[in-house]
Amino acid sequence: MKEKIIQRWKAYSSSEKVASLGMISVVIVLIITFGIVSPLKEYADSAYKRRVKAEGDLQWIAQQKSLLLKLSGSRAANISPGTLLTHIDQTMMRNGITAVMDNHSSQEVKVQIAAIQFSHLISIINELQEEFGIEVLQLNTVAQSDKNDVVSVTEMVLKHGQ
Repeated sequence: MKEKIIQRWKAYSSSEKVASLGMISVVIVLIITFGIVSPLKEYADSAYKRRVKAEGDLQWIAQQKSLLLKLSGSRAANISPGTLLTHIDQTMMRNGITAVMDNHSSQEVKVQIAAIQFSHLISIINELQEEFGIEVLQLNTVAQSDKNDVVSVTEMVLKHGQ
């Protein structure tokens, strides 16, 4: 097989050899461009977009943190009486959120939410803190979608503030 290819190559005229090498070069350049460089560029572009979005989210979280600190400092002393679990359950129902709640103790409640917009989650946390003095001890979320800022709350531990 190799010998047939060599014999055939020797039979080509010099202009046919130049044209063949030119075509092979074009094919190699196209393969490198579309098979290697283009996917790498697309990956770099998407990574840049994700980084920019993450930076924006980080700035937003920093703004919300300062708001939460202001709210906790100016919390009203007239917190509604009732159990921690009752307050959380009422707030979730009022906001149309289906949550799984585990009453660790009378002092702490663990909440899990399958899917919620992150901004809605922050507003619910603000509401719990403003109305009932409930604070977040721990919050673990997992992003579900790049489009709508939807997250899954895998663990949110809440307790009455001091």
